[in-house]
This record gives sequence, C-alpha cells and structure tokens, in this order.
Amino acid sequence: MSVIDDIPPGHVVSSNLADLPINSHPSYTEYGMNGICTAGSALFNVHSYKCRVTAGCMVLILPYQLASVCEISDDFSMKFFTVSGTCYLEIMSSLRKLTPDFFFWMRHHYIYKASERDRHRFIDFCEQLEYRSSTLVGSLHKYRQKTIRQFLQLFYWDLFLYFKCTLDSGNSVTYTRKEELALRFFYLIVKHHTENREVAFYANKLCISPKYLTMLTRDVVNRSAKEWIVEVTIMEIKALLQDPSLDIKEVLNRLKFPSQSLLSRFFRKYTGISPTMYREQIQAFDDLEID
Repeated sequence: MSVIDDIPPGHVVSSNLADLPINSHPSYTEYGMNGICTAGSALFNVHSYKCRVTAGCMVLILPYQLASVCEISDDFSMKFFTVSGTCYLEIMSSLRKLTPDFFFWMRHHYIYKASERDRHRFIDFCEQLEYRSSTLVGSLHKYRQKTIRQFLQLFYWDLFLYFKCTLDSGNSVTYTRKEELALRFFYLIVKHHTENREVAFYANKLCISPKYLTMLTRDVVNRSAKEWIVEVTIMEIKALLQDPSLDIKEVLNRLKFPSQSLLSRFFRKYTGISPTMYREQIQAFDDLEID
C-alpha cells in the first residue's frame, strides 16, 4: 500500500480490501475509489443502483456518493486507488471543466466491462502512481506532490472526456426529480455565486423554500445547500489564485467580495490558510527546480 498524505492529500494505491473506502453499510463516503476487479465477484451499490462486479470490471466511484459493497466472494480481489474528497475538489478546481451533470452521471455509470487493453492501462496507471509516491523521497520529495497531482488530473480528465463522448453519441441521461433539482441548483450556483451566496436566493430561483432546498441537497449528496455554495466559491477562488497573471485585487473583483479582508477571512475559514499562502504553495509546486 502507498499513502500520500501531502498535497494532493488522501491518496491510497492498494490491493488490500481493508483499504476500500466503502463497506456493507450504505454511507456517504468522503473518499472516491477507482479500481479493477481481478478475480471473484462482489455486489456494489451506489445510490440504489446495484451492479455485480466480476473479473475485468472497472469500478469508478466519486467522493460524496452513497455507496456500499456486499456479497463479496472468498476469491474477490481488486487493484484500486482512492482519492479523498478534498483531493478530488482540488483536481476539479485545476481542470475547470468538470460539470455538475458529470457528478450525477457517474452515479449511474460507475461500472463498465473493460477491454484487455484498458485493464492493462489501468493497472499500469496504479503501478506508476505507487512507484512515484514511494520513490520520490529525500531531496525529490517536493516533486512528488506535483507529479501525483498531474497524474490524477489526467485520469479524471480522461473520465470526463468519456462522459462527454457518451453524451455526444446521443445516449440519453435520466435523473430523478430530486437529482434534476440538485442539478439546476448546481448550475445556478455556478452562474450566480459571485453575486449572491445566500441559500434563500437560490431557493427562490427554484421556486422552493430554503428549508426544502437544504433537505434536498442533504438527501442527494449528504451536504447542505450552504456547503455547496461555499464549495463552488472556494473552487473558483482556488482556480483564480492558480493563475499567476491575476493579482489578489483582480481575484477580489471577479468574485465581487466587498474587501480583501472579507475574501481572506472567507477563504481562511473554509481552507485553514490565507489566499496568499495558498498561492505561494501553488507557486512553489510550479516553480520547482532541480537542486
């Protein structure tokens, strides 16, 4: 097992089933998992969509999904890696392309039968992650963070492209009524989070009460409406801070915060560090030089 506990955080490559972030009891997981079944079978359940996994099946479960696994055969085995919710959101922020419907689409399409080529590619990907996390030590430790982050960006970008190709090929995606409302809420946040970050504003747009909106989002992703608004805003701030051509004042103006102190206070409250410190960390990764 290989564990990466710095930026990006919460990453494990493993073949040990004890490291799976889900068990037989359905619960919202803070970790996503991406793996391939190498033997045996098990029954996976994501938001009541049950699928029997057998040898050669890929399992791709994003963080913050209601998931469980049961009916595990004695010979069941997997090669997989996990990604924490924090790490996943960092990747989303850096890509700046992943959309809310991708998140919901993955609930219905988290398992597929991989070709022999894809199976080999995935196992090689896991081995590359494990190799880089275990060999980039000592004076090369500072390169590990950036390397792993870029690998994960590539993985999720490929997954997103698969989603887009599926839609472009004419395959329809159906959602429950609650998922449809949650999806509309997501898009409203993306459109209006710079001008309004109050739950009541979005509830009014959806013609429902703030209480029902919060109940709805907790039911769909086990997060409050306010947490969603904050999450999107933080992702936007991080994305802007990653652009070295923008100074803090420009970030402030784009997000329409009344003052730099309020922006800093907001960012620090939900990340634990100041915008300046976050930018310095990102800059340190981008400006690495061989000693």
